[in-house]
Amino acid sequence: MLTEIRLCQCIKFYFQLSNALPPRTIGYPWTLVYSSENHGFSLKTLYRNMQGLDSPVLIVVEDTNGHVFGAVTNCPLKMSDHFYGTGESFLYTFYPDFKIFHWSGDNNFFLKGNQESLAIGSGQ
Repeated sequence: MLTEIRLCQCIKFYFQLSNALPPRTIGYPWTLVYSSENHGFSLKTLYRNMQGLDSPVLIVVEDTNGHVFGAVTNCPLKMSDHFYGTGESFLYTFYPDFKIFHWSGDNNFFLKGNQESLAIGSGQ
């Protein structure tokens, strides 16, 4: 159950993040596709639930300390032998303050998933 303080924090997060979303996300209907609370902790389920989608994806993670972070990807997540996606994808955090990590332009390593892990952004 959301407390009043937590609800105010969620609303603040919503406005900060919505101002950073790529223009093409406007008009897409937002649908909850995966939640660890509803679907458990399986990457296979996450990938399976995203099959057939053709829209940007908003990933929101809350860690055990209550810190919220995540990513916006230009396409659904999937298992792949190679990196995919575009520089429209980015990472973000709300801790300790709201910050966005955009594509550096150094490489094209945006998204890559397998049965054991999901990588969003990568160095060499």
